[in-house]
Amino acid sequence: MAAREPGEEEEVKLIKTWSSPYALRAVWALKLKGIPYESIDEDLTHKSDILLHHNPVHKKVPVLLHHGRSICESLVIIEYIEETWSHNPPRLLPEDPLQRAETRFWAKFVDDKALPSIWQAFSKEGKEQEQGLSETAEHFRLLEAELKKKKKRLFFGGEEIGIVDIALGWVVNLVPLFERILGVKFLDEERHPALLEWRQRMSDVDVVKESWPPRDKLVAKWTAIRERCVAMAEKGGGEEVKVLKTWSSLFGLRVIWALKLKGIPYDSIDEDLANKSDLLLQYNPVHKKVPVLIHNGKPVCESLVILEYIDEAWSQNPPRLLPRDPVQRASARFWAKFADEKVRYLVLLT
Repeated sequence: MAAREPGEEEEVKLIKTWSSPYALRAVWALKLKGIPYESIDEDLTHKSDILLHHNPVHKKVPVLLHHGRSICESLVIIEYIEETWSHNPPRLLPEDPLQRAETRFWAKFVDDKALPSIWQAFSKEGKEQEQGLSETAEHFRLLEAELKKKKKRLFFGGEEIGIVDIALGWVVNLVPLFERILGVKFLDEERHPALLEWRQRMSDVDVVKESWPPRDKLVAKWTAIRERCVAMAEKGGGEEVKVLKTWSSLFGLRVIWALKLKGIPYDSIDEDLANKSDLLLQYNPVHKKVPVLIHNGKPVCESLVILEYIDEAWSQNPPRLLPRDPVQRASARFWAKFADEKVRYLVLLT
């Protein structure tokens, strides 16, 4: 899409939630660039048709709508904003190709390393939490070192906020909140002086300061999330989940994907169908085939049946594998059955 002239009428909408740190990235980028937009607040417990239409793959926020065209994923959105409104200062990515590559590296580091580790520290207990705390400490050490590389640099982007600052913006409000809930310290003056100075500068930027969600609501939300995660871990601690499968079975892969999407620990038992085990014959005496899900000693057979069982047995674990609405559930079952009865055999024959 060609760049539009400054002042030319735009149609920009942002689908977001009030608390999403990813959506805040898009908000900050739009406000820093001075781009007027319409905000569409989403309820992720009852996802709207507009969200499902414009982000059918991940079904999550944020989604930027520009003249009806959708752009998904927060870092992708920021790059799109920079390229589409390149005439609007500030620059969110450097012009130099090498510097742009380095910037993208650190933005990806934030999403692929720093966020997952602090989420593990926040949501887990015991050894898993200790591992998350250790990895978070190492990731913050690396970010501290990167920020110190160039003396007198105000932000990761230099003199002005860039994409790495925006990607790391959750450190400003969520890290103190996590510290309060967990009773631990992620950042301190001795180990992270540069990061703490950066955090203060970020919190003083007008577009950042004016966009924060209400703190009391955030504390209540994340406290509830922490309590729910701990309760789920305690409930699941005594559960025994096993999957009988083969290394190559497409049907077995369905079950593995569903369990991993739901975050359900399981033991994998690889089966040799040329010499079927007593375990397989015991738990699937009718068809004598994989996959078989064994949950606390009780077997569930047939891949699509297993998927529905997983969704119902762990209904509190996101994401939902089937819609809540009965009509939409029926439609989902229809197309899943269609894939098995029509498409699969066409693939095997081609």
